[in-house]
Amino acid sequence: MTGSFLIADNDNFETADILFVEEDFSTIEGLNLCNDIYTQGKCKDIIFVRINNHTNIFSDEQEELFVKGVIDSVYKDLPVSFLNLETEHPFTLNKSKKVLELIRSKNAKSVIVLTNAFHSRRTRNVYRKIFEHENIKLYTLTYFDRFTDNNWWQTSDGFRMVIPEFLKYGYYLAKGYM
Repeated sequence: MTGSFLIADNDNFETADILFVEEDFSTIEGLNLCNDIYTQGKCKDIIFVRINNHTNIFSDEQEELFVKGVIDSVYKDLPVSFLNLETEHPFTLNKSKKVLELIRSKNAKSVIVLTNAFHSRRTRNVYRKIFEHENIKLYTLTYFDRFTDNNWWQTSDGFRMVIPEFLKYGYYLAKGYM
């Protein structure tokens, strides 16, 4: 199906220093995958990458505390932290640059970027370009939440996710971001 183009294949890996969760960190599918990877000893650290939202009813700190509380109540001993960013468009490009700064500061040599499947090909290609001159092994993992490549067009939510992702992919390609 058309949406399949946007989906990167999951990379095989043994272990990684850090697992970065890009995009939505509140889906059960993404959180279950984080928990599985951590409990299997395949990563040491989990960091949720988020853009600060100054229009939200909750402050960024309140939202972070709430999310950590929920995660702690469901997933015991899952070591999550947040990388809160002030960034501008293009978000994925600018987030990847900030992630690279953090990776350097932690002297990490291998990282997993976990993201929604429909965002994964663009994410992987942007991170690969940013990391191309670094000695950092990059792995990409994906998950589906409310819809898949077989049914995304059947809901308005699926359409609102997939169609803009095609446009963003083309924009990033034209701008040389990946």
